[in-house]
Amino acid sequence: MLVLAAVFFHHMTAQELSQIQKGKVQSLANFLNQSSKTYIMNYDLSALEEFVQVGMKDQDIDHIQFMDSLGVPYTETAPKETNEGALKYSEEILSPDGTLLGVLNITYNEKASTAALQRNLQVVLFCFVSIIVLLCLIIYFVSMRLSKPLISITKDLAYVSEAAQENSQLVLQGAKDIANGVEKQRSALDSNVSAMSEIREMVERTNENVLTCLDVSKGTLALSSDGSKNMDKMAHSVVLIENSNKQLQEINEIIRKISDYTKVIHDIVFQTKLLSLNASIEAERAGEHGRGFAVVAQEVGQLALMSGQASQDIDKLLKDSMVTVGQIVQDTELRVKESKALSEQTQVSFSNISNKIEGLAQEIDSFSQAFNQQMKGLIQVNSAMESMTGIVNNNHQIANETSEVSMSYKEQSLKLKQVTETIEDLIKGNRQS
Repeated sequence: MLVLAAVFFHHMTAQELSQIQKGKVQSLANFLNQSSKTYIMNYDLSALEEFVQVGMKDQDIDHIQFMDSLGVPYTETAPKETNEGALKYSEEILSPDGTLLGVLNITYNEKASTAALQRNLQVVLFCFVSIIVLLCLIIYFVSMRLSKPLISITKDLAYVSEAAQENSQLVLQGAKDIANGVEKQRSALDSNVSAMSEIREMVERTNENVLTCLDVSKGTLALSSDGSKNMDKMAHSVVLIENSNKQLQEINEIIRKISDYTKVIHDIVFQTKLLSLNASIEAERAGEHGRGFAVVAQEVGQLALMSGQASQDIDKLLKDSMVTVGQIVQDTELRVKESKALSEQTQVSFSNISNKIEGLAQEIDSFSQAFNQQMKGLIQVNSAMESMTGIVNNNHQIANETSEVSMSYKEQSLKLKQVTETIEDLIKGNRQS
């Protein structure tokens, strides 16, 4: 592990130093690029040579060379001796208008960085070796000091592992019993939930039937109210018929009076006949002079005869009318009395029916409210049953998890016993050796 750590540290340090070296070369290249533009444009090669000599004083820079756009060198300074690990950096030199003036080539190495890295690696390895030696000494002294307590600890661990194994067995059996009981509870709850769902559906259907009965009772109440109104109208019509019967009685009285007047007409007709007879007798006595008077008397007699016949006809019609009107009046009075009594009874019956239907509607409304309360209660009970089902399922899951934990606990106790025996063997073996 220490060797791997040292290699990793060496690799990370090498990368970091390489990045630093590359950044330094880029900074130098930027400086030379900006400073050399004027000299290249003026073709001042001596100034470029001075740049090259100053830059190569850095031990990490092996060679600096300025070249024109065709690849012909501006500078002739010889490079330092380089090894195979030398690195190169190139950058174009552009005029302000973007024209290519030349190319800057820099060759550099990482000798200083590598040397520093090797020194750091040596220091790290020395530290690692010192730590290993120190740890070995500490482990030796600690093992010598802790062998006796470790033996005592292994005995305690063996006792604890045996007790843990027994407890895990008890916990496992209890978890199985709990799981069985929870399974039975879940089955019972499932049955109760199904029964509650069926009861809820039955209550919903009963509530719908009650609401239907309530609508029917309201419709019947409306019909009974309409019937009561119609009976009121019928009672009013009976009153009108009764009034018409009174008018018929008045008409009958008028006919009776007319009949009395016809008696007077009979008397007048009789007197007219007598007068006509007397006139005829007197006309016969008068002879020739009474002929005209005899004709008048005859005509008067004929008129009296016709009047008498008409009077008899009128009298007969009046009597027939009186009989008919009287019969109509009697029948109408009887029917009016019967209709009036029947309408009053029917009106009372409709009123009683309306009151009973109204009471029935109130009772049905009360039943509907009670069913709604029962429905709310059933919903709450169903929700509680579902919650209890969730709780039972959680308990079942907890029981299963407890069983799994107890099994794991048992396995860990067995592993602890094995580890304890292994530690004890190791300690005893060290002491025997």
